[in-house]
Amino acid sequence: MDLVSKILKNPKMWDIAQKIFGCDEKKQQMYRAVMDKPGKILDFGCSDGNAFLGFKDMEYYGLDIDKTLIEFAKQKYADFPNAKFIADDIFNKPFEENFFDHVLFACTGHHLPEDLINKVMKELCYVLKPGGALYIFDTIRRPGKDPWYIRSLIALDQGKHMKTESWYKENMSKFDERFTVEETDVFKVGGNFAPQPTWFYAKLVKK
Repeated sequence: MDLVSKILKNPKMWDIAQKIFGCDEKKQQMYRAVMDKPGKILDFGCSDGNAFLGFKDMEYYGLDIDKTLIEFAKQKYADFPNAKFIADDIFNKPFEENFFDHVLFACTGHHLPEDLINKVMKELCYVLKPGGALYIFDTIRRPGKDPWYIRSLIALDQGKHMKTESWYKENMSKFDERFTVEETDVFKVGGNFAPQPTWFYAKLVKK
C-alpha cells in the first residue's frame, strides 16, 4: 500500500481530502439537481457519506463495504434521522426488491473492474422500483485528450479502473434489459481547488 493510500485509510483524512480535492458541495448540488422528486435513495459506494447533505429532503440509505467509513458516517450524521448508513455487500441483498425510487452510482465506477460493474448493476436494478432511475456520475479518461496533469491525477487516484465515455456508452445497454438509457452527458466541473478529470453522466430508468 502506498503512502497516499495509507493516509486516506483514516476516515478523517479521507473526509478532509474530499473537501479539498473532491468538490463535495458541487457534487451534492449536481447529484440532487438531476432528481425531480424526493423519495428513497440508495447511495451505492457512499464512502463516508460525503454526498448525503444534497439529500436532506429524502430518505437516504448509504451503502459501502468499508465498515470504518460507515461508522464514521454514522457518527458524522447522527443528528439526521433520515440518514441510514449500512456496511454490507450489495450481493448479500441487504434490501428488498423494488425498494428505492432512486439509486446514485457516483464516483464508484472507477473503483470497479469491468466484469464486476456489470454484476453490480443487475443488483442495483433489482432494488430499484419500476419507473425509478439509476444515476451514474463518474470521472473518466480521455485518451489522447487528457493533459499531463490530469493523467497524473488519474494515476494517483485510489480507483484503478478509470473508464472512458465510449466504454460506458457501449456497455450501459448490457447492464440489465430492464434499463432504458434516457440521458447522457460529458462535462467538466470547474472552479475547484484542484483540477478534475472529465465527468460522465447517465440516467437509466427501470421499465
